[in-house]
Amino acid sequence: MERFKYVDRGYDETVVLLAGWATDYRIFAGLDLRFNYLLLVDESYRDFSDDLVCMIKKIGLSKVSLFGCSLGGYRALDFSISHNDLVDNLFLIGMRKRYQPTAIEKIKQFVTRGKKGYLSRFYRDCFYRPESVAQFKEDLSSIYYDKFSVDYLIDGLDYLAKSRIDPQDIPAGLTLVFVHGREDKIAPIKDVFELKEQISGSITVVCRDSGHFPFWDCQIGELL
Repeated sequence: MERFKYVDRGYDETVVLLAGWATDYRIFAGLDLRFNYLLLVDESYRDFSDDLVCMIKKIGLSKVSLFGCSLGGYRALDFSISHNDLVDNLFLIGMRKRYQPTAIEKIKQFVTRGKKGYLSRFYRDCFYRPESVAQFKEDLSSIYYDKFSVDYLIDGLDYLAKSRIDPQDIPAGLTLVFVHGREDKIAPIKDVFELKEQISGSITVVCRDSGHFPFWDCQIGELL
């Protein structure tokens, strides 16, 4: 099975959607961007660069944009650094410069002791509006509880522990846009303001009354 699924939405440009920790491509179900979509449907944290390059060539594209949420943002950045010639725009959602290894280790302990209990709190903290929490519970939470094993979640945390945004690594000429919910509890917004100051030419889009998944609470397609 191919690792990426192409969704032709009738636009001229294509964006790769990369989900964050403990979520998958379905988290983007309500997202409406003026792009065709490439969805990562593979459930592993092995490098997808070669597969994405093959998919880009198969579709006949010269470049793609990348839309990475949280952990998916680090994966998007990694691809942009190694394949700058194939990337047009880089949208990083709910990002922070890095996660502290000690905090990651604590989360690994919580997940190991009680996966569902920890995920329940984590998902709740990803949203600001109560209606978004309720909608997520109805649509996805039970699916994610069953789908993601402890080992898979630990693999994702290990990836997060070694990931960071280093301003000097950002490729020159890349259009970099940070999208952030003002009420983000997972990645405090101050991190993004600091990154913007350090990365010349970067753009920051702040969504009011929204949390770690701002695309659930505001129409970010109208802002990008």
